[in-house]
Amino acid sequence: MAATIPYLGYPDLLSQRWQLGWIRPLLGTALFGYAALLFFQHFRQARSSRSNQGPTA
Repeated sequence: MAATIPYLGYPDLLSQRWQLGWIRPLLGTALFGYAALLFFQHFRQARSSRSNQGPTA
């Protein structure tokens, strides 16, 4: 079984064609930053919802 992701290779092809080698690190950094943002938003939201529940006995 094989899966494909359409258009995923286009940035790489463009970087090779126009000597834009900085695109790969930029995209990697942007994706890592976005993942970190999502992680910390989820963590903050989970922490906030726990503090709003009040004490449990």
